[in-house]
Amino acid sequence: MDISTVERTILEKCAKDAGWEIDSNFKSDCINLFSSFFRETACIQKNNVSTFVLSLSRKLDEKYLCLPVSFDSDGDYIFSLYDADMLSSLLKRAAELYVSFPDNPLEEYKKKLVEFSDTEIEKTEAERIVKERVGQDIYRNALIKYWQGACAVTGCTVNEVLKASHAKPWKDCTSDAERLNVYNGFLLTANLDALFDKGYVSFSDDGTIMISASISSEDFQRLGIYSDMKLRWIEKEHLEFLDFHHKKVWKR
Repeated sequence: MDISTVERTILEKCAKDAGWEIDSNFKSDCINLFSSFFRETACIQKNNVSTFVLSLSRKLDEKYLCLPVSFDSDGDYIFSLYDADMLSSLLKRAAELYVSFPDNPLEEYKKKLVEFSDTEIEKTEAERIVKERVGQDIYRNALIKYWQGACAVTGCTVNEVLKASHAKPWKDCTSDAERLNVYNGFLLTANLDALFDKGYVSFSDDGTIMISASISSEDFQRLGIYSDMKLRWIEKEHLEFLDFHHKKVWKR
């Protein structure tokens, strides 16, 4: 079913406001979306007289969207023009997740390194330091997008105190892909980050906090750490890196 000019105007504005680009190959029965920042695409088609379907090339689990939306059995989002605001929110959140997923931070990192010439960075320790700083910045930005700018545990949104924690430390990673993998750690407040980094806390496979016996319960309480804390969500891709943290970093 063809999308009218008015409908197209509304839907394309929603997509652009959410950070997507419109495919210039015009088709009357759909709106194809893409981005210069990630590989995933989207398509909007008219379902019937009053409803539309948003199809994402990479399906997303509803529980990681943090939005009151639901998908049908095909993983598509059914909506009407009255839901235009929610469509914008969904497209924005999808873009945040896509740009943070593995490969995208790695590609950004490689592009950044090309900007430095041999005259700007000597082939010494200085090069390693600069590369690590660039990589850490990209990794943090990816985590901020993935966790919607909020601590993975507490939900704190004070950007200045949020740290990009690695489950498998930077120095122990065998590749840049591991170092920049958004699943290799969490966005944490400074106190949780320091404790996670030193192995005084970790997280179980269901996201529940694991507290080391090396520090007294009184001190943990003084630090604002409690046994009922839990990651806001956890995906299976986190588990490989958490397993390393459990075996090599966590102080039981």
